[in-house]
Amino acid sequence: MTLVAIDNGYDFHVVVLDDAWVFRFARRPGVVQALEQEVELLPVLARTLPVEVPRFAHVSREPPYVMYPLIKGAPLVNEDPQGVKAFLEALHSLDSRSLPLRAPAWVDEYVERSERFARDVLPLLEADDQGRARDLLAGA
Repeated sequence: MTLVAIDNGYDFHVVVLDDAWVFRFARRPGVVQALEQEVELLPVLARTLPVEVPRFAHVSREPPYVMYPLIKGAPLVNEDPQGVKAFLEALHSLDSRSLPLRAPAWVDEYVERSERFARDVLPLLEADDQGRARDLLAGA
């Protein structure tokens, strides 16, 4: 059995088992909702997109992680303009109203993060920097 840890992501710890299975573990509570949305959305996208999409073989809520077969192949990049075009056309042809999407509460999250920053980080800054940081938080 071989395990390869891919530890350069911000949201997930990733482990590849035997070059065949991918395990993605949420690094922090804030990404669990995004993972849940992936679980709902990716099967719908897989039916439409002209590329391989992760197909979850196992979904765990506690602890939050997913497992799926490793997708082998080369990334779709600039060297394949027709492939990129086909992918984008298929993606944009989807009617977003039919997708299992929830609008993120980004305004509430932004306000909460700004308040936490003001409470936890501002006191650590030099006086001059505190004023500039307050201006940034206030949108000045």
